[in-house]
Amino acid sequence: LDGGDDGLALVRALIADLPRVLAHNGAAGFELDPSQTAAVTALLRVTLPGTRVRTIRDLAGLPRHVIVD
Repeated sequence: LDGGDDGLALVRALIADLPRVLAHNGAAGFELDPSQTAAVTALLRVTLPGTRVRTIRDLAGLPRHVIVD
């Protein structure tokens, strides 16, 4: 997989489709490199306003997962 220059090209494509495919009261989750969670969180908040976006830390305490619901 080629994520582009910043590694988020595929994630951006998935997020762009969420308004169309995410069911009412549905949820989506992303497992990411910790350096990418802030950018993905911001993109989800812009793409899906009014949803809850949260970060879950892994066992090492690093922000690893972003969940939108």
